[in-house]
Amino acid sequence: MRQYLGLIAGGLLTVMGAAFLLSPATRIYGVMVIVSGGVGVWYGLVALRQARQDRYDLSKLFEGEAMPEGGEGIPDKSGYCAVCGAFITSPYEPCPKCGSAL
Repeated sequence: MRQYLGLIAGGLLTVMGAAFLLSPATRIYGVMVIVSGGVGVWYGLVALRQARQDRYDLSKLFEGEAMPEGGEGIPDKSGYCAVCGAFITSPYEPCPKCGSAL
């Protein structure tokens, strides 16, 4: 929604700046309004482009330590540390990486 508002506001400012350019007394104000309208249009275009990008890039899902394939070798009561994210084989022992109690 904000990307469309930036485009609309920038377009309106650009049109208003063009109206200021018609009078010689307000030409400097017209240039300033056109520049601010151009910034608004640019902001709206950048926000629109970012909104269309995929937020959930699944190629980055397994960048960390790889888990064992097919569940082999994973104990039944294994998990991850809530503090540092290390893989823990037993929930009854402290984390081997940071030492926090689970």
